[in-house]
Amino acid sequence: MRSNTLTWFACGLLIVAAIAFMVIGDPETALGITDTELARLVTGTALLIVIGSSLAISYKGRGSLALKQAVMWLGATLFLVVIYTYRAEFQAAGNRVLGELVPGTAITLQNADENSTDTNIVAITADNAGQFSISTTVNGTYVEMILDTGATQVVLTDFDARRVNINMDELVFSVPVKTANGTTKMAAVRFNDVSVGSINVSPVRGLIAKPDDLGTSLLGMSFLKSLSSFEIRGNQVILRR
Repeated sequence: MRSNTLTWFACGLLIVAAIAFMVIGDPETALGITDTELARLVTGTALLIVIGSSLAISYKGRGSLALKQAVMWLGATLFLVVIYTYRAEFQAAGNRVLGELVPGTAITLQNADENSTDTNIVAITADNAGQFSISTTVNGTYVEMILDTGATQVVLTDFDARRVNINMDELVFSVPVKTANGTTKMAAVRFNDVSVGSINVSPVRGLIAKPDDLGTSLLGMSFLKSLSSFEIRGNQVILRR
């Protein structure tokens, strides 16, 4: 019975609000709020009355349970508000954890320097051997590379070159290159783009190694020189562009 009374009261509130709309005419002038805001206020109040009355009846005689569940819902709501408010900080912390758990993953960082023009900053954590094995994309294809500041250009192995759709039959191996195994010749190419995380460089000069001449593709200076800066800080390399 009480529920019906409150429901009728809510309906009456909506009718009174409708009449008020017609009498007031322009609520923004009279009340300082817009038509939409006033409509939302009235509708929300009516819904609150209906829902509140239903809850009050369902929890009748069980005040402690109602209080306990209200506190739980309030806590959950506050938790979600905090998560949303500090979402950038939580994302940054999650990225740092991911970087430690999966070395080589490019983690995007926030730029703390307001005077800097760098819009893309990524960090890569070294692996257990101390090498920076970096998850890279070349011509849109994933390629695992070793950061090598001693390599003048980005160098792909024969296997990786085929994966990024380089036509090996058209290559001319005429560029002399010194490697750990001695001097060899590689083929000069130009990649459409090379990306590490959010950093993309296009185009990029590169080299293709002969079969069995190179064990791992190398992220060399033709990519690194296109950046604003790069530095090794502890067990991380920081790339800026």
